[in-house]
Amino acid sequence: MESMPLTLFLMAILLNATTLSGVKLLVHDYYEEKCPIAEDIVRHNVEVALLNNPRRKDSLESSFSGANLFIPAPNSSLEVVIDNFKQQGLDIEDLVTLSGNHTIGRARCLNFRQRIYEAEDEYHHVNDRYKRYTTFRRILRFICPVEVEGRDNKFAPLDLQTPKRFDNQYFINILL
Repeated sequence: MESMPLTLFLMAILLNATTLSGVKLLVHDYYEEKCPIAEDIVRHNVEVALLNNPRRKDSLESSFSGANLFIPAPNSSLEVVIDNFKQQGLDIEDLVTLSGNHTIGRARCLNFRQRIYEAEDEYHHVNDRYKRYTTFRRILRFICPVEVEGRDNKFAPLDLQTPKRFDNQYFINILL
């Protein structure tokens, strides 16, 4: 096995895999009968994986500080975020697409606590969603109380309705 490329080795393991009950996951006769081209598909995908180096292709080098240099701050206004995206050659459609990734994820209390506790007359953002969504704000205040020490690193979901599902609920929450 030492001379066998890792991908082929893993494929061999997969082809011989069994479940806990000992039933074969991949039975040759089953796939030969139900999907005669299954073997060709697997063979093609293994060849592609071996011939095309599956490493990142978006740059020749990586930089942690460079990657984080243009990420907007959590308290950035919409105008600042749009300008930031324009500086990277991205448009509003790109902004909406990338923002959609927030349908799954969490944020640290430290990043938004100030906005959920400032007085209504002190809002810096005209259309601040925490002002409009009092239920969301109450939940965030419960997760991130001011008086409890050590809550800066506590996480709150970015989408309360479906925090573990990739859907459009994040956008619905923003628009409601």
